[in-house]
Amino acid sequence: MQVLPKWKDSSCTLACHGLSSPLERRTRGEVFLSLRIMYYIVYGLLYAFSLLPLKVLYLFSDIAYFFFYPVFGYRKKVVMANLLQAFPEKTEKERLVIAKKFYKNLFDMFLETIKMISV
Repeated sequence: MQVLPKWKDSSCTLACHGLSSPLERRTRGEVFLSLRIMYYIVYGLLYAFSLLPLKVLYLFSDIAYFFFYPVFGYRKKVVMANLLQAFPEKTEKERLVIAKKFYKNLFDMFLETIKMISV
């Protein structure tokens, strides 16, 4: 009897490759079909979102900035430590201004990238 590698064995699921939880026993075709469906759903939503005018997208960017910088403080310590290394001569207040501008630019660029889907 010929022993096939696991990737050629049709009875092998992604779980035997460590790509899904052991509780899920789905074939590769089922997994790839669900990933394909997820792709079209997410891409469709992003495309619809990208059709919004830039003014509306910038409003969403401001909302995201508000939640990720002051509320959640997403990687704030890392950003401030990097700014301290890059600009040791600047005061703490100046570095805070730079950090806020960085976060504003980060979310603006993220939403502008989504806008590029429909341009």
